[in-house]
Amino acid sequence: MNRFGSAADFQRILATVPELCGAAELPRQERGINRYLDDVLKVYNRGACNAENRGLDGTFARVTYVPTELDTQLLPDILGHTYALVILAGNPGDGKTAFLQQLALQRGFRGEGLLLNHRILNQDRWTFKCVLDGSAADSERRLSSDEVLDAIFTPLEKAGERPDLAEWLRRTHLLAINDGRLLEYLTDRSEDGSWMVHHLLMLLGEKSGTPHPQLALVDLNRRSLVAADEGNAFDAVLTALLQGGWGEHRPSEDPWQVCRRCRAAPSCHVRFNVDTLLHPTLGPRVRERLRMLLMVIHSRGRLHITMRELRSMLAFLVFGDQACEQIHSELEEAALDDEEAQEPDAAKLRPRQRERIYFNRLFITAARGGRLFEELSDFDPARVDNPRFDRLVAAAQRSSANIEPLFVAAEGRIPHAALFFEPGTRASTSEEVSHEELRRRAFFEGRAESWGPSTGESFW
Repeated sequence: MNRFGSAADFQRILATVPELCGAAELPRQERGINRYLDDVLKVYNRGACNAENRGLDGTFARVTYVPTELDTQLLPDILGHTYALVILAGNPGDGKTAFLQQLALQRGFRGEGLLLNHRILNQDRWTFKCVLDGSAADSERRLSSDEVLDAIFTPLEKAGERPDLAEWLRRTHLLAINDGRLLEYLTDRSEDGSWMVHHLLMLLGEKSGTPHPQLALVDLNRRSLVAADEGNAFDAVLTALLQGGWGEHRPSEDPWQVCRRCRAAPSCHVRFNVDTLLHPTLGPRVRERLRMLLMVIHSRGRLHITMRELRSMLAFLVFGDQACEQIHSELEEAALDDEEAQEPDAAKLRPRQRERIYFNRLFITAARGGRLFEELSDFDPARVDNPRFDRLVAAAQRSSANIEPLFVAAEGRIPHAALFFEPGTRASTSEEVSHEELRRRAFFEGRAESWGPSTGESFW
């Protein structure tokens, strides 16, 4: 009888059997390294390197660019020569620069010049003049901030208040600028008798009247990226980060395939978070709960969620700030010290590992992760007393086998080792911390059936 040389050989053969539908995994590698993680970590604006969170400066930012209503509604009008002037006003990080860079890419522009503040694109005898930051001076052209704006507005001012302004000039000027800086510039010139200044002040609501129809102002401060009726930009941004690209730029291969064969998979927060959010059943539920929290923050009006802040928050929530090498080193050091330590390092590592799981990291990161994380900490489910759920947890807390039925089953997701514990012991050395973590997890993953007789209630 022919025998397999090892269990790993047998597992490799099982993984290729079509009838098993992928139920048998490939043997785990010694040390899986995912280079895609190196790129996505750069989206977090407080990380060691945040090179991918400003405009479309890098390749990763370009392939994960997600079209919004700017692209689906405004861009066709711009390309159709509807406007002589388009002003994108808003806060830093609102996506103004990225949109204008995307316009340049769609007009066929390539090269390092995409990074420059000032760009002139000529196509089909039409000129697009783009200024990516009208609030800043232009060192390349040796112009002050005021002179940058003068260069944008003066040609339109000289053309006069004519109805066919764009066609007469055969050009469209596009300006990205902070709305406060724009108002300051216009206010200083409000007594000059300029028709352009007068119409722009009407666009800003500072004067009454109907502005010229070929002058457009898009105020991104009024945009919500997390509202359900806004084309679901939130879900698209998250999906692009998880899949490694959007639309035609989505890679043909799953960027996380190497993680599922990695020996660190059962203890890796990145793998667990990614599997959760991409899970066909649990993923949509978790995403909607997260979007709902962000919508509440938007509705409070204390913080405007910019595209940069949203991408940064999602990147840190899901991927954290550790590369594969760091995750492996941490696990290997804990395993190496286990034999000599009175308290196993692996056990001491578990609380830190649980902190990195999405439902904990979302609420405990707070101010050190930025304004958005700070706002989210106000809605921590761990602070909410829920007597019926708390009684269920108290009764089930002696065993992982009793805890798991409280949550929606996620078939195919490898359970995280830090969420499990030996029968007869508490889920953690601190019962209070464990209970807080279970409340947070229940907010996202709790099963309504766990309440008992068909109440149809959810945990929150």
